[in-house]
Amino acid sequence: MVASTLTLGIRPSVSGEPRPKSRSPVPQYGGTLVLGTSNPPTLFNPILTNHGVSATLMELIFDSLVRINEKSKIVPGLAERWEVSPDGLTYTFHLHKGVLFHDGVELTAKDVKFTYDLIMDPKNNSPWRVYTEDMDHWQVLDRYTIRLILKKREKTIFYQLVMEIAPQHLLDGRDLTKISFNQHPIGTGMYRFKSWNKKTNEIVLEANPNYFEGRPYINTIRVKTYTNVDDLWAAFMRQEVDVGKYLNWEDFKVLAKDPAFR
Repeated sequence: MVASTLTLGIRPSVSGEPRPKSRSPVPQYGGTLVLGTSNPPTLFNPILTNHGVSATLMELIFDSLVRINEKSKIVPGLAERWEVSPDGLTYTFHLHKGVLFHDGVELTAKDVKFTYDLIMDPKNNSPWRVYTEDMDHWQVLDRYTIRLILKKREKTIFYQLVMEIAPQHLLDGRDLTKISFNQHPIGTGMYRFKSWNKKTNEIVLEANPNYFEGRPYINTIRVKTYTNVDDLWAAFMRQEVDVGKYLNWEDFKVLAKDPAFR
């Protein structure tokens, strides 16, 4: 993350008028959200990706065992529930059944163990390995149940479990740095990867109609990459993008004074 930046700038409605605070719009299916960024995409891989707009899109394409909600609290994700042993060293997770990867293959406890084993293996040089140092090993108990054994008690372990789960059937035995999966990822997330124009770095995601929590309302997410933050700001003000990721602090102060933006 770049220092002194605003994570997101969201432009107003076409009319430019602030939305009435007393009204809650009824969600409707359809439409396209355009995300603008000056951080070009890298590869898409839960074991290797940690920067660029690719990292932002990972949580839309993949799912994690648990999630962090808008109040920074841990809530269920792929795991619908869990138990913790009295000594705080054993965590047993029960997965949702019927969660499908975008190619139709069902996610199971083996995929979870496979993902964490790859991250924990020093040979893969995963940037996420540092967050697994308190993990001893994972055990698959059955198709939908997996257990984590810790080396020592860790109060923040749930926040270390917000890692996207990869498909074993597509990555097992492959060179993670050279597979086509990195340019066309397949996860279980609410959005499916559709295309990546390598000349313009424009990426298109489409709603997953088979998402286990129900398909998202927005049909399409289109990502546009700009050369620098100034170009992104100009596009944002021209209303070419709906959301601007990482704007300069000075630009944010301009938006903060305008009631038409939120």
